[in-house]
Amino acid sequence: MNLDSLVKKIRQPTEKNDLQEEIEDKDKDKKTTKLPDWDKVIYDIVQTNGLKFSVKYSQINDIIGEEEWVDGEMNTLSNIGSHRIVNLSFGAKKKEKKNNTQRLLGDLSTHNKKAKKKGTEYSESNKSKDCLIVGDCVIVMNHGMKWINYAKVIDINVNEDWAIVKWESTSKNDRVKLCDCKKYEENHVGQRKQKVTDFYMDKPIKKHMKAEASALEVQMENRFYSEDNLSKLCAEGAVRNLMNMLHCSRDELDTFWEMATMSVQETQFALKDLLNNKKVPNGVIKGNLEVDSIEKCLWILQKKFHFATTSKLKLSCFQCVKQSLKALLEIKFPVIISVQAQRATYNHVVVIWRKMVIDYESKYIYPLTEDSLRQVCGFTTTFQRITCGYGIFPLRQICQSPENVHIKDWGTSEYYKPGGSIRKYFKKNQ
Repeated sequence: MNLDSLVKKIRQPTEKNDLQEEIEDKDKDKKTTKLPDWDKVIYDIVQTNGLKFSVKYSQINDIIGEEEWVDGEMNTLSNIGSHRIVNLSFGAKKKEKKNNTQRLLGDLSTHNKKAKKKGTEYSESNKSKDCLIVGDCVIVMNHGMKWINYAKVIDINVNEDWAIVKWESTSKNDRVKLCDCKKYEENHVGQRKQKVTDFYMDKPIKKHMKAEASALEVQMENRFYSEDNLSKLCAEGAVRNLMNMLHCSRDELDTFWEMATMSVQETQFALKDLLNNKKVPNGVIKGNLEVDSIEKCLWILQKKFHFATTSKLKLSCFQCVKQSLKALLEIKFPVIISVQAQRATYNHVVVIWRKMVIDYESKYIYPLTEDSLRQVCGFTTTFQRITCGYGIFPLRQICQSPENVHIKDWGTSEYYKPGGSIRKYFKKNQ
């Protein structure tokens, strides 16, 4: 049977003769007083496109057989001869509703069994929505039962009974009902440490290899970092940490952060005395009215802190991890880059300087290696390409400060020198 239209019309036979168009009994001689076998009733199907054909009840039983009205008063002689036409639209069928107590107990029982396997348990003392605060880990009900819907609360509106959550599975934000959020507590379990690959070696391990491994354990911490980075401030946070490594004052760090997290209009107003009535640079606001965080950070560095920047990176030189690693290791001044990776929901921005990665989502500043660059967007992601980047030249006073006097070469002359070895990695100035 071809039911290709969403809306079907089933017209029941209207005359006694129509009932003769049925499957004949194997034993015609036997008489019966039982109720009619409705599989012997022929139904005329009229599709919305005009096609007509006849079917038996067993052929449409799989589609409408579970409906109570089909097995009830529908199959009566009065209805069969009534010239009635039944219009059917095929779609999703709602499940039977349970009362709130049964639903809540069922959800709690099911989720608790699964949660114990994952090392989590519900906090029974926090059933009230008033107990939830921003940052709480929750399980969101009424979003399917195939898996546990873990999320983190990033905003709450008690008056309108909704919350903004970030899904653990997709890292995307969504608005849900506040009453559907059930708080849970994670058992304290230390993070698994990634071990170095155990390669086969037919020679004894040398002492200097152990020294290198121990040196990596003593890493420099980022003064500012956010592991979750719910506000997607990776560019602003990386530049702020770079300024901290350049030994900028606390007031300068706070001023930059305040301007970087403002709206573009507020930042323009804060810089009005330095802009000389100039407009916001074209690159700060994209064509879809989205703010480019890298362009905005560089705009603030240039106008407020008198930093200089290079032209854009030549992206054709940064299309694979080995090619990008080679270029970044050759560049001596800080470089801010936006990285695209497989299985990452958004591009990630970091600053590369002195063969180190300054990452706002990492507690530590880690070495720039092929492995670290390959997973710079996360442990489950794979580097694809660099989509944007600039070199950053700090103010001369910063480079010559006592804290930075040990840095002999900032790479500035190599960039400005005609035919310099790193000029091939940057576009020509327009």
